[in-house]
Amino acid sequence: MPTAGWRAFYLGLGVLFAADAMLLAAVIWTAYRLGGSAIWISLGAVTYTLPVIVAGVGGTGAAGRMVRRLSHFAWAGAISALAIALVVGFGRSAIWGLLALALVAGLMQSLRLPLGQAQLMEQAEGDEIAHRAALYEVASRAGVVVGPAVAGGLLALWGPQVAFVAVALSYTVGAALWRSFAGDLIASPDRDQPYALSRGVALVRQDSWLLPALSLRAGGNLLWPAFTLALPLLAATVWHGGALGYGISRSVWGVGTVVATSLFVWLRLGPTQRQRGYVWCWIGTGIGFVLIGSAPSLIWGLLAVGLTAAGSPLLHIAVNSHIAERVPRHWRSDLYGMQRLVVNGVQTIGLLALAPVADLLNPARLMDTVGILMVALAVASWWWMARRQGRAEPGGGAPAVPKL
Repeated sequence: MPTAGWRAFYLGLGVLFAADAMLLAAVIWTAYRLGGSAIWISLGAVTYTLPVIVAGVGGTGAAGRMVRRLSHFAWAGAISALAIALVVGFGRSAIWGLLALALVAGLMQSLRLPLGQAQLMEQAEGDEIAHRAALYEVASRAGVVVGPAVAGGLLALWGPQVAFVAVALSYTVGAALWRSFAGDLIASPDRDQPYALSRGVALVRQDSWLLPALSLRAGGNLLWPAFTLALPLLAATVWHGGALGYGISRSVWGVGTVVATSLFVWLRLGPTQRQRGYVWCWIGTGIGFVLIGSAPSLIWGLLAVGLTAAGSPLLHIAVNSHIAERVPRHWRSDLYGMQRLVVNGVQTIGLLALAPVADLLNPARLMDTVGILMVALAVASWWWMARRQGRAEPGGGAPAVPKL
């Protein structure tokens, strides 16, 4: 069981993820209501995720050298949310201020997350690596359960100003919890081993599993924005749930991930099992997207969302554990940042590319089409993993890829 200090870390992690989820839901919904189309949904999400580019090309390590405490990034997020609360009352013109401040908040999040992951893996060895990765997912997914539903309720009852103030308070509480934990002080980087993006790319390329796994994540996250775009449209126009229905559907996603992650904590899956499950979870996600698109009402939609979410945690646990097991500690935060760049960078491209498609197609058809493409991509990636089996360079190998 975690010590008291680590319990404070995990609790703060859950609160901060709740704040992240609240902020994203509030930004997306407010941008949609101010702008009135899927284009503004995509711009709201893009501005929040775009700063991952800074983190992914070495900005994480640089930030860790300049800012010595993880909690400082959470304080900055709180200030950004308060600023958003001040500007959203200015009518339709407020949308540009909303987007600009969401960009600042996204930068704080994009730096905080990989540094926190690297901090979590300090002095972890053997099975403890995967166990900590699973506990990280439990805490973070618990935040994802609470955040969107709270944001949806606040948006529906009292409007965006109150929702963004609640986001700021959540960031403040999370920062205070992390500040009380000795691990809030970021581990000193190895200045004799400076990170270079080219070295990070080389580490990924020479690993027999990580390259196809991250490629699958890139392709999957290029398609993933269909969920981001379609869910508020489905909640508003097909399921007739409004802002509250949208927030609840995001929280149901979180419930599904918490249940699944708790199972993974108990099972303590080995590397081979994680790799097999990684591919199957992508296949299940694609099928789930089809179920969400086919749901005729809010109740069926919530059921489909919850089932689809069940495979999501292993997508993170498998890659995060693999990096911690095979990458030197002084480069982990940058590799986690690179992973987020792969995930969120292509997701940004997908948001911009799929937004006009979402306006042309109905959201149900968009989810059905993307779900089928995701299944095909997962099967192709498994074939690639199998071909690379046993062909990694020394030090970069991975366990054999099992048969599906």
